[in-house]
Amino acid sequence: MFKESNFKAAAIDWLIAKGELDKGAVLINELPVDGFSRRADLVVANGKLQAFEIKSDADSLIRLEGQIETYLRFFDKVTLICSRKFTEKAKKTLPKQVEIVEVNFASPQSPKLIIKRRGKAELVTSSRHFLSFVDKRHLVQALRKRGIASSTADTHQELYEKYRNLPVTFCRSVVLDYLKSKYKATHDNFVAFRNENTAVGDLELLSPNKQADIEETASQEDDEDLEQWGAIDDTKLMRAGALDITQSMKKVGMVVDKPVLVIPRACKVSGA
Repeated sequence: MFKESNFKAAAIDWLIAKGELDKGAVLINELPVDGFSRRADLVVANGKLQAFEIKSDADSLIRLEGQIETYLRFFDKVTLICSRKFTEKAKKTLPKQVEIVEVNFASPQSPKLIIKRRGKAELVTSSRHFLSFVDKRHLVQALRKRGIASSTADTHQELYEKYRNLPVTFCRSVVLDYLKSKYKATHDNFVAFRNENTAVGDLELLSPNKQADIEETASQEDDEDLEQWGAIDDTKLMRAGALDITQSMKKVGMVVDKPVLVIPRACKVSGA
């Protein structure tokens, strides 16, 4: 019996083979939808927003209709990737615009995905639904760039109202740019380190928590570097080429109670 992780790895390889992850697209794993009431298994953000729901051999279809109903309000295209045992029931119960793709594990090392019903992209026109993916700070920033007064003190509903009369194309660009920016580091990390054929273990690279660990490690290394520089006395820094800008700062009215040194990038200090 193949689990969701097996289906997800196979689905990603299928998307890569189709070129769906080319040209600046970003792959997102487990994207919260509708106030965290749902989580889309896979999402591709490119010129449009596509959701992929996975039903493996170990799953049931009890929640499927409700999940798909939600996704159709929030995504431009919805695709079900499922076990063969679910294909016929899905074709009968899901709306016609939902694409249905069956996974065949006859060759476990090289599973095949077969489109059993082609779907149709229907662009989301409700800015309220689309904008729900964006955090408040970015909603405010985008409005201010359009010259529209707004504040993080505004409620989400108040912000959505300010977007209501703006072009749908602008709202779409805000959402897609935000999601691509937010998940780009995780996506790039996955692409760089995944196996030639995506393995189940590679899916961890798509975890936001994994990316957070990487960023935390980098931050700790930066802190250690700063501590190392701070432990070196000013005399050594000056000899190595550090610049004292204390007097310049005083001339422009800044209060300085101790020497301020600027360390050029190429500065080499013994003991650093």
